Amino acid sequence: MKSRIITIFFILIFSGYKSVYSEQITYDKPGLYDKISLGAGVAVLAGLHFFRNYIGPENPRIVNPTSVDVGARESFYWGSSYNKAAITSDILALTLVSSAFWAPALGSASYYSNFHLMSESIVYTGLLAQLVKFTAGRQRPYSYYQTRETNGDVDANYSFFSGHTSIAFAAATTGSFILSEKYKKYSIPIFTAAYLLASITGYLRIASDSHYLTDVLTGAVIGIGSGLLTYHLRRQWVNQTSFSDKSVHLSKSVSF
Repeated sequence: MKSRIITIFFILIFSGYKSVYSEQITYDKPGLYDKISLGAGVAVLAGLHFFRNYIGPENPRIVNPTSVDVGARESFYWGSSYNKAAITSDILALTLVSSAFWAPALGSASYYSNFHLMSESIVYTGLLAQLVKFTAGRQRPYSYYQTRETNGDVDANYSFFSGHTSIAFAAATTGSFILSEKYKKYSIPIFTAAYLLASITGYLRIASDSHYLTDVLTGAVIGIGSGLLTYHLRRQWVNQTSFSDKSVHLSKSVSF
């Protein structure tokens, strides 16, 4: 079981890596609509977080863990040291999220454009995670196995999917792409280091009995997908002229 899980994590480390553009890329400054939509996203995310005990399901909708989840928990759960794992996962997730403040300064585009890109990826991933948590209502491992007191806490039903893991991978993906634009020859080490930190965050969510393996893997896939989508949509958006030129060239080449 351990070897399979470790293999999955290594696949995740390299799955988000993709060759960056070989030519210089410029970023247009985000417009008013971008600022409003991001601000609204932050406001909604904050509201969902602070009022989660009032709008979430009081009773779990998904209870029984899968056999894979049971096996992973037996391998990775830290037992009485779960609190150390929880605190460490908080620190790692916060470290990756905080990279949105310094990584943009090291990119080839303007600081604000890069900061806006990373913020979009993190905020929208967080929004999706919260909405799915409310909808799925999966019981957390510590509540199912009664390894700690829940006292009717609604948060005990927010297991699927892992928010820590998803935003960690979203930040790792967008941050790595931004850094790789300027430091192309270091792309693989950049992606590997970022995804390793994100993977450790996911592992610690299992070790702290906060999530099952399927919660963490889903969060990793969502985070990577969100980061890739946000980055490439933004690049296509701000480079639409060059994309149009390529389309015209392609259409001419296949015309009869």
